[in-house]
Amino acid sequence: MEFVTGSNGGVAFRVSILAKDDSSQNEKIVSIFKQSDNPKQFIPPFFVEFETNPMMMFQTKEIFVGKSEKNKVTEFEGSFGSQYDGRSLLCQFGSERIYIFIERNITIFLTERKVTSFYSPIGHSGVLYAWAVDEQRNIYLLPSGPVLISDSIPKSLSIDATLDPWDIAYDNTLESKIKTKKLTTIAELSSRDEIIYSFRSKA
Repeated sequence: MEFVTGSNGGVAFRVSILAKDDSSQNEKIVSIFKQSDNPKQFIPPFFVEFETNPMMMFQTKEIFVGKSEKNKVTEFEGSFGSQYDGRSLLCQFGSERIYIFIERNITIFLTERKVTSFYSPIGHSGVLYAWAVDEQRNIYLLPSGPVLISDSIPKSLSIDATLDPWDIAYDNTLESKIKTKKLTTIAELSSRDEIIYSFRSKA
């Protein structure tokens, strides 16, 4: 499988996903390619050229392909349907609580629990509003947070593709305000292979 991730209406990375031949645990090899600094041709449908050597490769057992389904975020511009699949990706990264989010940048972050669902609605001007849910119902707004804490989210609220978690994060009409915390980001890389943020470098 191959996908091209989004960047506020443009494109960022080409991502190739291959099954590992000798794996009995459904492991996949993920390769991420950045755009060429010196393109010789502009290849449709995105009219960009990507490097032939990946800037990053890793193995994973779990990949969530972002889908932009019909909801109040996507229906305004009609930006929903299978043609938008893979504009962002979320992969487990070495541990069931470490994930790598691939969109306009590459963000590696830590979760409270294992992720169970991932959504990637596309709004106005091609901007993605990706978010993930873990098995404890914590909601992660990606790529930079915040995290919505599960014990403050109403039990009656259906957490599915129809939800706009940004609305509930800042909705003052709810009986009790949603509690949030900062997303624990480990590292972030730009589409030019530059380190934007590193937990280690900050320490």
